[in-house]
Amino acid sequence: MTRVVTHEIERAIQIDGIINLKKEAGMTSQDVVFKLRKILGSKKIGHGGTLEPDVVGVLPIAVGKATRMVEFM
Repeated sequence: MTRVVTHEIERAIQIDGIINLKKEAGMTSQDVVFKLRKILGSKKIGHGGTLEPDVVGVLPIAVGKATRMVEFM
């Protein structure tokens, strides 16, 4: 019974959308995606561009169903 309830809660907090994230120097775009996967507990996360590791800038991150949007960019 606990497994079913946990699964329903996970589905209830599913996040779908775009996050505009300020990427700090010293991290790659893929590092940012890896950390967000751990924080949000979602495997369906991608980025809409690539910033060099030494660059500070805005990195669009797609989560959940929004990852389909960045596939076409």
